[in-house]
Amino acid sequence: MVYTTRVLVNLPTWEQQKKGIAECLRVTKKKGTVVLSEGFWEPFCRLNGIRHMLGLPPLEEPDFNRYIKKHRLMTG
Repeated sequence: MVYTTRVLVNLPTWEQQKKGIAECLRVTKKKGTVVLSEGFWEPFCRLNGIRHMLGLPPLEEPDFNRYIKKHRLMTG
């Protein structure tokens, strides 16, 4: 098993994030598992939707994080 926790979001570009994901896949044994416990864009947006409904200000993406977007992960 390969497990990341908030590692990929700290890489500055999607290209570097893709390289990190590729490396996780490369070192995982056949039929192994890769778990990406990372910051994803879509849940972040849903959280801000809830905050909006509650009258709270939106959270902003920190300068040091690059949230992973599901469509990019699914299409490469």
